[in-house]
Amino acid sequence: MLTIKVWCLPRLSQKKLEGLFWDIVEAVGSVKAMTKAGHTGTGNMLVLYPSDKMKLGLGAEVLIEVEGLTDARICNLSVRNELAGRLGLVVEKLLPKAQIDCRIHKPDSSMGRWQNTRRKMPVEKRPR
Repeated sequence: MLTIKVWCLPRLSQKKLEGLFWDIVEAVGSVKAMTKAGHTGTGNMLVLYPSDKMKLGLGAEVLIEVEGLTDARICNLSVRNELAGRLGLVVEKLLPKAQIDCRIHKPDSSMGRWQNTRRKMPVEKRPR
């Protein structure tokens, strides 16, 4: 499962966080290779907004981290750079004065992991 973490966000309303979520989902889906690798749709990704213990500087610098890419042949450096740019622009639209850094971790087949596959995550649709 694709995991996207957006660190150091300032205090935002639930409505803005949900809007950012849907913009991130759409940005991932706009990269053709991500669709080919099966990384699109809300049922195939987890978007997290970890809280920061220190309030000083929140929103001035934002870090976006993406992990969980599964296919190194499809998710090559060019694709990772395209995804980084699209995600960075999504956050920049919300926080135009912020310094934004987006890091897409390369696929790592040697990573140990376990995922419960008995249940599928529901695919949500963006509210209109």
